[in-house]
Amino acid sequence: MTMESIILSSVAIYTLYRLNFNSKAIIYRDKQFWISIGVVTYFGGNLLLFAFGYLIETEFFNSAWIIHSGLNILANLFYAGGFLCLHPRLSIGGS
Repeated sequence: MTMESIILSSVAIYTLYRLNFNSKAIIYRDKQFWISIGVVTYFGGNLLLFAFGYLIETEFFNSAWIIHSGLNILANLFYAGGFLCLHPRLSIGGS
């Protein structure tokens, strides 16, 4: 999980960097922006939990799951923002 977090966070940060310099449109309307922010939020925020979870004492470990759940909810909201940025297919004729 630790390597997965590092790799996915790195790719998402690179995508944000590329979007920032190559985009002429408003970045908040790009689905890649929202998905990348969600990936960085979840995997970047939980990186320490994944890396050092076995070392954490049980009292703190129970509260760490609350942090994990909060980051998961926040990341899912960012993913939903990415899906809302998808453009609907235009219908040519017909219904």
